[in-house]
Amino acid sequence: MSPVYIPGQGWGTGGSSAAAAAAVVPVGTANGRLTLVSGTPVMTTSQTAKTTLYYTPHEGNQIALFSGGAWELLSFSEASLGLSGFAANKNFDIFGYSSGGTLTLEAVEWTNDSTRAVALAQQDGVWCKTGAPARRYLGTIRTTGVTGQCEFSFGGDAAAANLFVWNESNRVFVPTMIHDTTNSWTYGNVGAWRAANNSSNYRANVVIGRKLEALTATYQAFISTAASTAGAANIGVNSTTARSGFGAYATGGNAGEVLSASWSGFLEPGFSFISAIEYSSGGTSTIYGDNGANPVQTGLIVGGYF
Repeated sequence: MSPVYIPGQGWGTGGSSAAAAAAVVPVGTANGRLTLVSGTPVMTTSQTAKTTLYYTPHEGNQIALFSGGAWELLSFSEASLGLSGFAANKNFDIFGYSSGGTLTLEAVEWTNDSTRAVALAQQDGVWCKTGAPARRYLGTIRTTGVTGQCEFSFGGDAAAANLFVWNESNRVFVPTMIHDTTNSWTYGNVGAWRAANNSSNYRANVVIGRKLEALTATYQAFISTAASTAGAANIGVNSTTARSGFGAYATGGNAGEVLSASWSGFLEPGFSFISAIEYSSGGTSTIYGDNGANPVQTGLIVGGYF
């Protein structure tokens, strides 16, 4: 018989002889991680256009699930969930439950980027699906712009990072690095913020299941400015027209200066993006991506736990 936690009776004591004989179930046990690669709980290379989600053992192979009014501890090898038919650009909560003693995955689509269709609730301190404590919350994923596909990518040459798998348990720190291979570009006398290089690729797109740990971002840009011109760099969170972090600026015909901007903070559950942004007024600013492969590299670094 599997060990059980008997609500109202404590950890296998009192009540019936079965309850007295049952061993303690550590309800916090969830020795797995959601991943897009079978047998690989921690993804260290970019995974794109993936059509299957896995829950893979990580430093253990057991999970506590609420079933039949009590907790049981299941051993598992790996559970999978096909993403065929999952709508594009949507968040999905992933739950695990026992089907005849086998760990099985279930997905629930969010109403929109920031609102769950079904809320989470705690059962004995464990986050589960509201009204269905047998469904243990394992994390949240997001599909890409292609139906039935998910991605976990770290960014690169003029390529956004897409961190679309978030784990409720066993999160690990994930760094991203987005840089530009454009030699240089200009931004005229506009007096407004915009995405760096006017590109939606200069960002990290992320999905967050619960508001737990802070994320950090750093943007470094090499810039020169025309006379009587102010050029600036900053970080925009869910905006490319307003600054969110600490930034820097160069003025007065500057022949070349490194500007550094940084941000650290908590994101609300759901989909968010963190973008490098730039500003210029009074004249033209020139920003150097890699300056023709000279020892200059403008770029954005974002890190967080997933």
